[in-house]
Amino acid sequence: MDDALQIRVFGIRHHGPGCARSLLRAFEDWRPDALLIEGPPEGESVLSLAVDEAMVPPVALLVYAEEEARRAAFYPFAEFSPEWQALRYALRHNLPVKFIDLPIAVRFALEDDEDTGGKDSDGSNSRKDRELLEESSASPSEDIFSAEAGTKATVEEDAEKDRHADFDMTDHLDWLGRAAGYESGESWWNHMVEERLDGLELFDAIREAMTAVRQERERLGGTRFRMEELREAYMRSCLRKARKEGWQRIAVVCGAWHVPALEARVPAKDDNALLKGLPKRKVAVTWAPWTYAGLSVRSGYGAGVESPAWYEHLWRGATVESRAVSWLASAARLFREEGLDCSPAHIIESARLAETLAALRNLPGAGLPELCEALRTVVCMGEETPMRMIERRLITGEKLGRIPEGAPAVPLQRDIERLQKTLRLKPEVLQKTLDLDLRKETDLERSRMLHRMRLLDIPWGRDRREGGGKGTFHELWQLQWEPELIVNVINAGAWGSTLVDAAARRTLDRASRADLPELAELMDGALLADLGEAVDGLVRALQDRAALTTDTLQLLRTLPELVRVVRYGDVRGTDTGMVLALVEGMVPRVAVGLHTACSGLDAESSSELAGPLRSAHEAIRLAGREELTRMWNQALRCLLPEKSGAHAVIRGLAARLLFDDNALALEDVASQMALALSPASEPESAASWLSSFLGESAMVLLHDDSLWGLVDQWLTGLSDERFTAVLPMLRRTFTEFSAPERRQLAERASRAPSAGAELSETVLHPAWDEERAALPLPFLRNILGLTGNSEAIIARGAHG
Repeated sequence: MDDALQIRVFGIRHHGPGCARSLLRAFEDWRPDALLIEGPPEGESVLSLAVDEAMVPPVALLVYAEEEARRAAFYPFAEFSPEWQALRYALRHNLPVKFIDLPIAVRFALEDDEDTGGKDSDGSNSRKDRELLEESSASPSEDIFSAEAGTKATVEEDAEKDRHADFDMTDHLDWLGRAAGYESGESWWNHMVEERLDGLELFDAIREAMTAVRQERERLGGTRFRMEELREAYMRSCLRKARKEGWQRIAVVCGAWHVPALEARVPAKDDNALLKGLPKRKVAVTWAPWTYAGLSVRSGYGAGVESPAWYEHLWRGATVESRAVSWLASAARLFREEGLDCSPAHIIESARLAETLAALRNLPGAGLPELCEALRTVVCMGEETPMRMIERRLITGEKLGRIPEGAPAVPLQRDIERLQKTLRLKPEVLQKTLDLDLRKETDLERSRMLHRMRLLDIPWGRDRREGGGKGTFHELWQLQWEPELIVNVINAGAWGSTLVDAAARRTLDRASRADLPELAELMDGALLADLGEAVDGLVRALQDRAALTTDTLQLLRTLPELVRVVRYGDVRGTDTGMVLALVEGMVPRVAVGLHTACSGLDAESSSELAGPLRSAHEAIRLAGREELTRMWNQALRCLLPEKSGAHAVIRGLAARLLFDDNALALEDVASQMALALSPASEPESAASWLSSFLGESAMVLLHDDSLWGLVDQWLTGLSDERFTAVLPMLRRTFTEFSAPERRQLAERASRAPSAGAELSETVLHPAWDEERAALPLPFLRNILGLTGNSEAIIARGAHG
């Protein structure tokens, strides 16, 4: 190396405030004239926005595949991130700055090779490359979050881990922390680095520590991952290019783990051979808002930290003492806002206890563990519940970053941002409940926006009343903006430049592959989102599909959604006449085909059909068309007899639905129950009929003596063996009753049989009918070969 050239490698921990502070002090002392930063080279095109006043961390560089936006990677930055401070230092001082990590375009391409089962240029299996990508992403030196997976990939277990349990490759800091007598590497690093005020000498110590750790890994025979080799080879190649530029003082800011590798004397030809022939994929880059929750290790982010809000406090605090007192004061303010008692005396005692704990633990000052223990003891009296608020607000934090309007964005993103401003729906990291009155124009437009975003798979809002209560002028939404939603927005941008156009095109595309029930669901969504022409297209698709289908069960499952659209469409001022005509043509077809569709099904299939039958029955009832109701009830009546071929589950349900609608008289219900529970019926079949008839309510038994008597006689007439066989099914049925209903059933069962038993006895054992009894006698005489007085003998035996 030329002596005139000076290169210093500053090993940092991503999102470490102590590293960031020491890094700026080192820059002021050393005065570099070029900076190389571990980061995606694709991001260099948008680096100038980092000094824009409208850019408020936490933010993230977002790199995504142009053809498939869901293939995306985030590089988050907080105000206290060393890379962020280095970047802003370079831009403020007009210094050349380069990102030197392995390009995301290469990583995406390697993943594609793995998906297609291909091989890399060096002959290694590409599946291994995927594992290496996962390993590198979980290392403390990595600062990338995979949006496609939604979380950080887990680390591949080291082959030597079982034989050397004290050396865990998943966290290089733990080994050093335990060697220094700390419980974890996190606590050791916080006290030794992040809570101190150092300069250049800190990075010499980090270099020495990481060299020792890497040497220990090699001594123990730890695995050397190929992705790690690719990344470090690429960084060294960038460093060689920087030397050729002629800069005198080159500062390299990278994860501490990479420092020994970047300072190693590796021949250029070796690195070039390793990097030769690597594939690439076309990518795009922009900035995206980020959150402290996303920076937290609990989010699954491999380079995450345990306490982002605390780290921000460390970054802004001047001295160790002032940090502790000001943080406790913030905690006191939060406690008082929540109505909890927290006086200045509490804070004074908490500060004293925290300092005492730090002294007992031989620490230079009170850190976050000591402060939390002091608060829990002095203010919370040992209770954990108030500390959860402190963890959420002052340890993890609820901050959401902001990016300038000039940042690259797809047109759909700009349209959504415009609507958010117009409708006063500010994206927030906190969960927020939005109560909408659809009679107000602004609230109606908000509802349409949220429903359109749902159709585009952008789940910013969740309908808290989903599945019911759609018939009022009232909607409740739960809103929470997650950083990864920007990927959904970019991905949805392929469908259109405005929210309404994109939602309509996406809905029609899904409709082209949907079955009838899915089409009905899309119809409901399109009406709620007010998609105009898309609704017309969905109606035509429903008409065509319904006319061609011969599957009665599909029609059955489609009816409830369509009826709900018809019944509640007027809430939003929507014309549902075409949908009503579709329903009126569909119900007769369902009624005609219902008997055939329900015949010959086993117990499991019949149970699965019970839910759609209930929903269809309720839907037809709500439709309010007398002719449709009459046809449907007639179809249910055809299912009642055992000879219908329907399973007992279906027959019992049909009886209950007709009885609830007063379409089946009590005497008829009693007759159906008597037949179903007669000794001639198998106990399992009888239990299935009874369970289906009772459903989830015991009121029909509590208020009707005759039905109670029928069930009572059937149960008491079962043998021990048969009772044991049907007991599990009956227990499931009675468990679904409410506690008051079960209590009333027990009280009634403990009383003497009621007068209703007489009616049940009459139904089970009706009076002898001489004329009906004589009808089979000629047939019996012929098959038995009897003549003369034998007929009288048979008659007497029948009375017997």
